[in-house]
Amino acid sequence: MAIFQNMGNMMYLVIVLFLVLLFCLLLLYRRQKASERADRTLHRSKKAGRNYLYHFYVLFTTLPGIRKYFARIRNRLEFVYPSDAMTINYRVTKMLLTALTASAVIVIISIKAAAGDVFFILAGLTITYLMFITIIENGMESAEIKLMAQLQDFIDQVREQYNRLGRVDDAVSYTLDSLPYEIALHATKIHEVLTSTHIDKAVNEYIDIAPNKYIMTFAAISATTMNMATKSLKMENLFSLKT
Repeated sequence: MAIFQNMGNMMYLVIVLFLVLLFCLLLLYRRQKASERADRTLHRSKKAGRNYLYHFYVLFTTLPGIRKYFARIRNRLEFVYPSDAMTINYRVTKMLLTALTASAVIVIISIKAAAGDVFFILAGLTITYLMFITIIENGMESAEIKLMAQLQDFIDQVREQYNRLGRVDDAVSYTLDSLPYEIALHATKIHEVLTSTHIDKAVNEYIDIAPNKYIMTFAAISATTMNMATKSLKMENLFSLKT
């Protein structure tokens, strides 16, 4: 029993040291006045100052175990936030920090409640791991669900403007300024596809990074509509020249 008690105390000490390390990193950032070289994707802005999660970002991308989860979450969120590495890094860092903080609290409570009982300590660690995974999954699903809700409003706006303007590229362009941030990233890319000189190639490239089948379908239908309109215009011009 004494061995189990010592094991529990050591695990408790490791968790405390980890939390102290995170606190020291945050304190170091707040007190740091000398300028540092900014990271290419998560850097200091002249207006806003360095993002307060910067040091956690550095920590999470260097620790062997956490680095794997960082890369996994980043790869998934890249489909939600295309071509916006800074936002992706910010959200992944914030998500991991939340999950790790909650996990550390659960581990401490489990160890103290177990009172040296190995079975309860292992059960607590298992619950902690499941909680960590759940927080990560919920964070990613929340971003995807938010994008889907924005997509519905975006399609409604495009349909309304298309009925008014008669061109899908103009309809998409008209909605860009009023769209929420996440769907605006995809709407901008879709507009670039529709105004490309090689629409078929451009839409295929976008489909490769589309976050879900609904946006993929919308992009494909919009590109097909644009192609048909372009061919129709060419036919009208050709007919007018002959006449």
